[in-house]
Amino acid sequence: MTMPSPKHPIPEASTEELRSELMESLEYHKGRLAAAASQDDEISHAMLNRSERTVEQIEAALERIEIGEYGLCDTCGDWIGIDRLNALPHASDCTVCASAPTRNQRFAR
Repeated sequence: MTMPSPKHPIPEASTEELRSELMESLEYHKGRLAAAASQDDEISHAMLNRSERTVEQIEAALERIEIGEYGLCDTCGDWIGIDRLNALPHASDCTVCASAPTRNQRFAR
């Protein structure tokens, strides 16, 4: 595991704004969960599954903020790029790790 540089990519003053943005997104996706749960079709089930994953990812990002690990890649431990975090605030992997094929994908060929 690579040791990240000691400077965190997210300025301390921005974490409150980030937390607020993640909370808004969490509420939005919880609303989508409620709407999808009331439907019984294939599209609603797909939307439900995606929203459930997103809610879990947002909750995990909020937890990483609280424990001071927000911005660290779950896979390699290096810092996630600021551009990726701006585009996907609940990202848990850097672009290198996120684009790497999973173990199951490599052996499924």
